[in-house]
Amino acid sequence: MILITEVNNKKELIESEERWNRFLLKTSFTAPYYCYNWYCSALKTIDNNKTPLLLFFSLFDQDIAYAPLVYEEKKIMGITFFYISFIQNAYTPYQGIVYLDSFEDVILSLIKYLDRKFHKRYVINLNEMRLNTTEKKIFNNLLNKKVIYINKEEGENSRYLKLNNTFHETLKLLKKKTQKEFKRKIKRISELGNINLKQIKGKKLVSEHLEKFFQLYALTWKGKEPFPEFYFNICKKFGESGQLYLFCLYVCNRPVAYLISILCGKKLYGIKTTYDPAFCAFSPGVILFYKCIEELFSIGGVEEFDIGRGNEQFKREWTNLYHEQIRMELFPCTLFWRLINQMRFYILPFFKKNKTFTKLYDCLRVRTLNSYTDNSSICTVKELSVLRKRFELYKLPTQILINDKISTKYAVKSDKYHLAVAMGSKNIDGISNRLENNKCVLMIKESWVVGYFWLSYSDDRDENGNHGPGININDWNIADYQNDKSLSEICINKLCKFLKENEPQNSYLVLY
Repeated sequence: MILITEVNNKKELIESEERWNRFLLKTSFTAPYYCYNWYCSALKTIDNNKTPLLLFFSLFDQDIAYAPLVYEEKKIMGITFFYISFIQNAYTPYQGIVYLDSFEDVILSLIKYLDRKFHKRYVINLNEMRLNTTEKKIFNNLLNKKVIYINKEEGENSRYLKLNNTFHETLKLLKKKTQKEFKRKIKRISELGNINLKQIKGKKLVSEHLEKFFQLYALTWKGKEPFPEFYFNICKKFGESGQLYLFCLYVCNRPVAYLISILCGKKLYGIKTTYDPAFCAFSPGVILFYKCIEELFSIGGVEEFDIGRGNEQFKREWTNLYHEQIRMELFPCTLFWRLINQMRFYILPFFKKNKTFTKLYDCLRVRTLNSYTDNSSICTVKELSVLRKRFELYKLPTQILINDKISTKYAVKSDKYHLAVAMGSKNIDGISNRLENNKCVLMIKESWVVGYFWLSYSDDRDENGNHGPGININDWNIADYQNDKSLSEICINKLCKFLKENEPQNSYLVLY
């Protein structure tokens, strides 16, 4: 008979680390998502509102499996039930029940244990498991025998790349069009300066670069990462064991893209990536993966790169191989859950096809949501007035703040790449065409454009009716990647000085 030991508090969890690690070494489960540190890091951050439910399965005093679960209380129609799952799936691409053999016996023991503990008022969410053929058959058998009810659907597949003997051989397997596109993108980003990939090592450096990582991440379409501390903790733990590989892509000594990855066995797992959106025209994420895959061949012993779930184009370019992942919900075989599932999966979908019912349902849903809305938190949108400043260039003060590290110049066609970065633009050809018709003043610091001012000209008139050429600036920005707070003042003053030296003395400068 299989004996189950439950760990559901912090003290017991700490004491179970050695047992967990000792058993994991006996199995073929090598992914970082099965590790003790991953589970505990999630409980401290993402899943800190949930109760741990770590279950060890033993037979004849020998561990044969463990299930790293968590649970929380929820309600359906006012009835409390327990929602059991793996740790947060948004941060864990896949997980599973770790076992040596007899998977069916382990699952049956798990169901019986949960039936007793939660009195059949529970749902098991085994989201995005990687099931082999035998495991699929076992779940189907349990469903046919009416031991449990199962709601099953395909999840996002997870792609992986098999590494051949050399990078050149791996690259040759790709489509000719893909290979040419890589060369084109590398050539284009090289217009900005030297590109190189570095592996960030050392506790202090890793911490500093993770800060930069999440600064860039917040600038992307994904927005601010809600649980950066989870990744700080993961990187710390796997860094101590030498399994962390934090890669940074540099362009002219400037970090433009990062990849957090963990080496387990002979597989490297891509955990999280980001890039500087200012470089969106140069495909920094694509170049990062290209360079990282190239670097894997110098690490030695790496046979597979688990790129992660999702079907993005850059993943499809490298490989057609993928792991199937399945989303499953398991319900006790009771009348209550049978009715709930009939309602969820059959009755509601049927009625939703009726337009009248859909309108009524949406109306009730909106009213329900509004009833929970705190009106005191609703803010009205205020109109923002445009501040127009007008300066007479010849009346500007002669004492202007100067910083020798910043140079000023009119942009030329060869500056289009650096200007695209400063503007965060994907349309490099559009910038090139614009430079043919308009002047643009650039502020350059350490080879990077940290400020730009597009100029247009008009006939202007001062308070006394005197005419003079108006220099209008309605498209400009100062965006220093090093967060220099004094930069704005410096750039504005240097712009005034530059225009005073290069434009007619009776000009007027108009900033919008």
